[in-house]
Amino acid sequence: MLAAIFLLAWIWRVLYLGRLSRTVLGGDLTEDSRTYWAWSKLLIEHGARVDGKDEDGRSLAQNARQLGRTEIAELLEKSDSQSVSHR
Repeated sequence: MLAAIFLLAWIWRVLYLGRLSRTVLGGDLTEDSRTYWAWSKLLIEHGARVDGKDEDGRSLAQNARQLGRTEIAELLEKSDSQSVSHR
């Protein structure tokens, strides 16, 4: 039963995003992503702590790489190595 609900919700979401992408709001989906990553980069460049791990033990850089955000991952790794050398 739970699998059927998940499948139905997933299908609805895909259809909804497909419809939304054909409207004037469609660009907002990618614009939100660009804004998020630009804000993340700004925080990292200004000294945000980046040495944390998630509940699975993965670093922020590993998660960024998994999402295909290599520029952010490289920035995280650089920031993390600099923060380790300053301790």
